[in-house]
Amino acid sequence: MADIEDFQQPAGPGPYDIESSATCPMPVCVKGCASCPLGAACRKHHDLARPDSPPFPSPDSSVDVEGDPSDGVAPADDALEHEVRDIISAEGQLKQAQEEQIANTVQPTSNDPMRYPDPFPLGQTDIDRLLELELATDQDQGFQIKHLKKGVTVGKKRIEGTNIYLGRASGNVEGHPGIVMRLLWDFAVRRKWDSFFLEQVLLEQVDPSREFVYFTGKTPPLITKRDFVQARYLTINEDKTLYASVYKSLEHPAKPLRKHFIRGHVFFSGFVCRRVSATETKVTMVTHTDFKGMLPTWIINQMISVVALKWVSNLRKAVARLGSSIAPALEED
Repeated sequence: MADIEDFQQPAGPGPYDIESSATCPMPVCVKGCASCPLGAACRKHHDLARPDSPPFPSPDSSVDVEGDPSDGVAPADDALEHEVRDIISAEGQLKQAQEEQIANTVQPTSNDPMRYPDPFPLGQTDIDRLLELELATDQDQGFQIKHLKKGVTVGKKRIEGTNIYLGRASGNVEGHPGIVMRLLWDFAVRRKWDSFFLEQVLLEQVDPSREFVYFTGKTPPLITKRDFVQARYLTINEDKTLYASVYKSLEHPAKPLRKHFIRGHVFFSGFVCRRVSATETKVTMVTHTDFKGMLPTWIINQMISVVALKWVSNLRKAVARLGSSIAPALEED
């Protein structure tokens, strides 16, 4: 995988003047690409990873960006324009196909049931799988693991039947595991610190630990917004030293496909908050998600380390800022 410096172009006249800084080593076009037909999507300057593109936060200057040549490296400059155009075209086609599906679907009326018709799809087997993935080492289950600074670890593994990696990120935070899980589970609390979400809606609650939820997330410029419908399940061990939540996508009658959004698919994801000392909790995020569309693998893989480090950093700040004012997950404030 090419280093960040490989994307920096020599300064010169015209729209391709770029610069970087200590706070953002990603090259940023200082001319605004005013004459570039690709506009905000110009990946020649790595614009999809610019700090003002919401899902990709500003990287720390010393982050080591992960990459694997076998995953597909960044294409040569003369191929970038064609690839960006292909991405934009594919996004449009996928959006059109979904909107045609919406038009041909009978939408539920006010008399139709708005409850999930089948048994709740998550249980202890899913929690056990999550905990196995949390504890897997680089010798287990084909994980490739990388240790970043500030005690953050990222890992990925191939999943049979899909070309999308399962990813994992973990790090320690100060605080009780129930408080950390509350920051992740409770929509009202999470929106106070996690800016990725546009909407978060509770569709149906079986009980406080088993719910159906809907959310929408931010995307880079020219990429259609994504939405997700999921079941989620939360468990707590007897001595409250371990909190684990799992998620998976499904269809729910209360939230059919929407225009202007592409429905993403979560094969499996979850969070584990495990007490490791009297004052610290190890938090682990596992995700295996298909965002649909044609976002290149090399972009996603390059951003794994950057996003993981920023996510753990933001969670640590959230615990420090909000932890003293909230109760553990599934408890009243």
